[in-house]
Amino acid sequence: MRLKACANPDCQWVYYDGSRNRSGRWCSMTECGDVMKARAYRQRSRQS
Repeated sequence: MRLKACANPDCQWVYYDGSRNRSGRWCSMTECGDVMKARAYRQRSRQS
């Protein structure tokens, strides 16, 4: 199935995953993807 819910818990969007292997996680890389990757980076940096 190619319709997915965005992995950002603050986002309520459902999007069409157009990637070949259906590995998309965010509705938009410029908005949700960027925020989630920055959040994960900060979390990893704090644990070190």
